[in-house]
Amino acid sequence: MGNMTTVTAETVPPTDNSNVDLFSVSLKRLVILSILTLGVYEFYWFYKNWQAIKKHDQSSLWAIGRAILSIFYSYSLFKRIFEISKKHDIKSKFPATLLAVVYIVVVVLGNVFIRFWNSDTNIIELLNAPRTVEIALIVLQYIFLFGTVVPLLFVQKVINAYVVKEFPNPKPKELFNSGELVMMIIWGAFWLAIGGVFIVGLVFKNIDLNKPMDNVTKENYIIGIVAGIKEVMPLPDTSDQWTTITDVTAEPSAIRYHYVISGLDSNLLTEEFLKRVLLADACADQGFVEILDEGINMEYSYTIAETDQKLLISVTSADCQIEQ
Repeated sequence: MGNMTTVTAETVPPTDNSNVDLFSVSLKRLVILSILTLGVYEFYWFYKNWQAIKKHDQSSLWAIGRAILSIFYSYSLFKRIFEISKKHDIKSKFPATLLAVVYIVVVVLGNVFIRFWNSDTNIIELLNAPRTVEIALIVLQYIFLFGTVVPLLFVQKVINAYVVKEFPNPKPKELFNSGELVMMIIWGAFWLAIGGVFIVGLVFKNIDLNKPMDNVTKENYIIGIVAGIKEVMPLPDTSDQWTTITDVTAEPSAIRYHYVISGLDSNLLTEEFLKRVLLADACADQGFVEILDEGINMEYSYTIAETDQKLLISVTSADCQIEQ
């Protein structure tokens, strides 16, 4: 008995007088569908080309399995396609080995990066990275995710040149069929949702409502607090039978409350007396103290109705430290 040789799609040469009906698709279409489907279309691309080779060689290779395990079979597919095209004087700009290596490296790094990113302790936490670095790493994540289509484009370019040369009236498919349109709509909606979550996450991540973000000026933060107060507090508002709050305004480094006092002895209403009363309550409020610790003062402007006298009391973080 002689030596037995295992016959595979790689070892069976194409028939000289027959052409391989490789999957012809425009480069633009390949890119769009790969991105919209998060790479799922690339598995379909592998399947269609393996199916064409299987049909031509009349072999028993499992096209679906090789598509799913494309990371292991990318080199053999690229090599076979280039062998077919080379016999018709069509050559690739890059060798199959290089394109397969790029494909495999991007797939592996992409999976490692995404798994590490989604782990309990991700790269952002380890590096304690600022927001700009975080955005750059997110972009890098998507480069890994979509980068697998790049080597396929060089292979597809060879396929399209082969089809144009060897088949009558060849034309890579430009228009999307109904199934692809449905797929684009579904995945497009998915991407819109992901994009919305991504943008919201970048804007609101790590925002503490009791303290300003690093990239927001103190003035803008004060304006935001004042706007929030006015949303929940009807103005003017009577706090007791003598005191009415008429307005809340944003100052350069303070939040200022405006009061009108009536019906009290104006001789007792000194700035020292009013400040002592304010500190007793205000400094016991943790949220109030945290705002003061950010360098934002609280100012209280009092107008005595009977005399039109005006008093201005300012409370700072240092005042609360003394009070405590």
